[in-house]
Amino acid sequence: MILFLLPALLLSGSIASQTPPLQTVRGQFAANLRRQRYNAQLSQEALADRCGLHRSEISLLERCERSPRLETIVILSRGLELSSPAQLLEGFTSAHLAD
Repeated sequence: MILFLLPALLLSGSIASQTPPLQTVRGQFAANLRRQRYNAQLSQEALADRCGLHRSEISLLERCERSPRLETIVILSRGLELSSPAQLLEGFTSAHLAD
């Protein structure tokens, strides 16, 4: 029964309105990544080299073209020498998590 209701709920916005738009979440992460990279005085290429990632991966993340995997967040935090991967997630509020 729930499977039949799911498309209707999605179309009505009941479920969709309870989750943050991906662009908002990606945008916050992108801003945090860019700020931390600037603070570390690293180019995208230098950060990518430190992390063992391709420069285009950094660019895609900073332009909100890609969502990072958890492993990527940890790798980036180490490359940026942050005290915690959570520093790349700063600024997320309950509004990002609730309706």
